[in-house]
Amino acid sequence: MEGRKVEGVFLDTAILRNKAYEAYETARVYEIRILSRVPEALLASLGDVGSRFRATVKSLDSEKVVLMLENGYEVEAENRLAMPVKMGEELNLVLESKDPITLRVERSFSGVRGVRDLLSSLLSIDAFPLKADSLKETVENSGIVYERKVWDFLRGVLGEEELARDVKYQVLKALNEADTKGLEAVLREVVLPEELGKRVSSLLEKAEKGEKAEFFRELVFLERELDAKINDNERRADFIRETVRNLTRSLVKDLTERTALIGLKFTVNRKILDPMEKNPKTLSVFREALKSLENNRMQEFVQKLNLVGLKLTNPEELPLHRDKLVSLMRDLVRGANTFLSSKLETEDVDAISRELRKLSEERGKLSELRERLTSELPAEVKKNLTRLEGINYMQSFFIAQEGNRFVVPFRVEEGKGVLALSMKDSFRIFVKLNFEEGFLGILMEAPRRENPDYVNLMFRTDIERLRLELENSLPSLKDELSDLGLEVKRLEVVKDREESFERELAGEVGEEGVFNLRV
Repeated sequence: MEGRKVEGVFLDTAILRNKAYEAYETARVYEIRILSRVPEALLASLGDVGSRFRATVKSLDSEKVVLMLENGYEVEAENRLAMPVKMGEELNLVLESKDPITLRVERSFSGVRGVRDLLSSLLSIDAFPLKADSLKETVENSGIVYERKVWDFLRGVLGEEELARDVKYQVLKALNEADTKGLEAVLREVVLPEELGKRVSSLLEKAEKGEKAEFFRELVFLERELDAKINDNERRADFIRETVRNLTRSLVKDLTERTALIGLKFTVNRKILDPMEKNPKTLSVFREALKSLENNRMQEFVQKLNLVGLKLTNPEELPLHRDKLVSLMRDLVRGANTFLSSKLETEDVDAISRELRKLSEERGKLSELRERLTSELPAEVKKNLTRLEGINYMQSFFIAQEGNRFVVPFRVEEGKGVLALSMKDSFRIFVKLNFEEGFLGILMEAPRRENPDYVNLMFRTDIERLRLELENSLPSLKDELSDLGLEVKRLEVVKDREESFERELAGEVGEEGVFNLRV
């Protein structure tokens, strides 16, 4: 059978390893290009250009991502993503061309559902100040077009001082100047499973080379892998214990009910049995009790079952029904072995117990490492990593919308907010400010031309005091706009719920655009 693995490149909209020229050349390409020879079967299964299908992230690290296509083929690609991708996450792929074969990735934000959640996510980062007289500069320095600025700087058409005003530049600079010694010391002490050990070696290598921004980026990947491994261990351990408990309950139920039919009466002591239901060793008791019965050690049989809370109330009847009971116990033990093999791929109770111990010990070590990394990571670095992730979200959304829409967080004296711009047939600017007592939403509309001649301005708020203040200021605001040569066709203040304004914003900026970002 032909090999089912093909290789490609996973491109990102953000700068590629801080190589500005690469970012400039690939800024419009968000594709997986299949580089190796493509099997005919895969080519046929992809369908026509424009076909869509799903893929699952099978594995990833800072260097490589492996996608499992729904048709069973693997796509191995170089991971150049600034956006976070998690193992197990589903991506949507679009076949862009067959010669060469190119797959475009359409994917959703990890953990973000819709524009409103995007706005909430952006509001949680440390926003930059917004001044009324420098709105254009504020947006340009938000990091949203940073890579193009780097390219312009390398070409000599942008000064270093102007580049240094960009928020993304400041974040990357701060990360490259941060201290990694405490984290390095923690990483050198740990002993981890092989796959995580490779990640730690890569981290230490980055630190030795002075690639600090890359070090912190990989550290985020490591922390996510640790979380995923801890969760996997917990799920596996829970599954094993639940499997053992269900089997134990089934054995007890079948034993008590079926022995009653042959004249033997068992009672169940829940105080003894309940704490033992999830312990694999409990299953060994039933096997040992069967051996005692097969060897005619009746008293030992009764004592074994007493250990798990099963008491035979008429032991004098046991010799009379010994043969039937042996047959019944063999059926139960055989059934238990089959059940264990089907669920846990082994009927070896000792092996199951060892796996539980190993999972518990490994989970403890990983949790301790995760806590130590969290405690050693400087607060300023955490803040900058969060800001960098927020900027990457903004950039991906901006490019997904082909530059016609963007969302930028900001901060004013009154609090934090979000600025969104949509450029369709007209310019529509949304501003949302959050206050302790409510919100203020502003929608400004103007025709999409170089010198617009009119403007519409609507205010939305759920704060009655603010609504009255705005209404009183409308005449003077209209005069100011008229002095600028703008006809005011619509000027209003409406008391509205925050959810209603956010729905309007989401409808304009594009819910689908946030769900299906191209990266």
